[in-house]
Amino acid sequence: MLQSNETSILGYEMGKNMDGLTDNERRKLLFEQDDHGRTPLFYAAEKGLEEEVSEMIFSLRGTGLSLPRLKLITTKDHSGLTAADVAEENGHKEIARLLRVEQGRAGW
Repeated sequence: MLQSNETSILGYEMGKNMDGLTDNERRKLLFEQDDHGRTPLFYAAEKGLEEEVSEMIFSLRGTGLSLPRLKLITTKDHSGLTAADVAEENGHKEIARLLRVEQGRAGW
């Protein structure tokens, strides 16, 4: 279940009204990209919101034939950056490490 802080990142950064959405609809919003090609994960990583980053990535499956978690983590913006890159650029090394470790684990 997506937490309130996460839904505020989803709604605020993406300009969405979160009222009345199901968990499945909120998960779909995780993949929506803004005009810069960034998903809500980018904004949570940029702001250093480690709990929200964890909630976002672990709300998605990480195993099986379809790897939505890996897809979200490896999404690149229009500058070619991932959320891990953005986290690192903003001094959030633990978030960058979490995303890269999970990318390696999910991609295994």
